[in-house]
Amino acid sequence: MNEEKYRIKIKEEGMVIDLSGDKKFVKKAFNEIKKILDKDSKKPRKLTQKTQKRRKKPGRKKKPGPKPKKKVKPKRIPKKDRVDMSRMTLDQIFKMKAPKRENQRVLLMGYYMNKVEGLREFRAMDLPPLYRKLGLEVPKNLSYFLRNMSEERKGLLTHGRKQGRYKITKKGIDFIYDKIPSA
Repeated sequence: MNEEKYRIKIKEEGMVIDLSGDKKFVKKAFNEIKKILDKDSKKPRKLTQKTQKRRKKPGRKKKPGPKPKKKVKPKRIPKKDRVDMSRMTLDQIFKMKAPKRENQRVLLMGYYMNKVEGLREFRAMDLPPLYRKLGLEVPKNLSYFLRNMSEERKGLLTHGRKQGRYKITKKGIDFIYDKIPSA
């Protein structure tokens, strides 16, 4: 007679249990081992260095990377203390503000066009004569600066009634007074 051999292999935390034999013996031994392992699992296990690293800490997950910087709000100049630039010439505005970046220059020229000259809206092609008047080199990508400052997140300029026309916003005027330093 050929007896069938049964075999069970159990791996648990670095230990391997291999049972083989007839069906009755393997079942009985497996149930006994199962009871022993269940009793051990109820006891608190000592944490090894590996399990300590794997154990999750309660709370929300933090994404890796640098901590976000806290934004320091610049001191805002009250409207009463602001110098009225609406009666100044373009030269006087540029001498007073001394813009260092191209987008600041474009914004100041937009302010000049809207508030001093009284134009409701201005275009990119209205700005090169102002550059020449100041003796500055005209950038090749003026419309880029206008589009960039009219994006929703910046909001320094807004689109006019027709395509390609812009006008300065209150946020843009505040930017001129607060962010562009006076010389």
